[in-house]
Amino acid sequence: MDAAAAAGEPYKDGDAFDLVPFEGHGNATTGVFAYAWLEKRLTAIREALDAETEQWAADGAAETKKGSRAAFALQAEEERMGDVAGGIACGGPEDGDENQFKWAVTLMPTEGTYADSAYIVDVVFHPTMAEPPRCRFRQPIWHPNVSADGTPFVWRDEASTRRVGAVLPWSPTGVAAALARLLTDAPLSAAAAVLNDEAAAGAFSNDADASKAFRRKARNLAQRTMDM
Repeated sequence: MDAAAAAGEPYKDGDAFDLVPFEGHGNATTGVFAYAWLEKRLTAIREALDAETEQWAADGAAETKKGSRAAFALQAEEERMGDVAGGIACGGPEDGDENQFKWAVTLMPTEGTYADSAYIVDVVFHPTMAEPPRCRFRQPIWHPNVSADGTPFVWRDEASTRRVGAVLPWSPTGVAAALARLLTDAPLSAAAAVLNDEAAAGAFSNDADASKAFRRKARNLAQRTMDM
């Protein structure tokens, strides 16, 4: 939605598309800009995804109560968390919540830009584990691969998943390892992975001042997590 708002700044809704050099008679994309409509659609999609995630959690609670195979597998994964990412990631259902499909993963890196932080990521697993989990950072974070609302780009490292003995296609240990890599490895510059354009502009800049400003903001937000 931020990208749509930024892209719409030079134009007004109803303005006709400009022709680009390769377009001509019979080979042109016609139409008008409609950023207000686009923003409305994106907002509806975001709200639908949030509602679906809440339903996942509710269905997961029911699966936990039934003692489903996936629920038992998730419970077993909690015992393996100490071996993930050199011990900087830990997690499981929060105290008082027995829902095995709703986790809180704590990330406490000791080196790099995000060192000495304590980020908490809410992770909701699909009730049948058929889809990737939904993740969101609770605290503000300045990172090219995390959106403004805290949604991270999570990729699964097959080697790491096997190494920690994961038995599920999207296991907590594999997800926690991927989240930990966000804070310990260099950020990803691939277009699909960049979820915060402003942070990416600083992180990948060749300008020393821009790069320094990125690290300063990222460090300041990271250190604040210890006070929350």
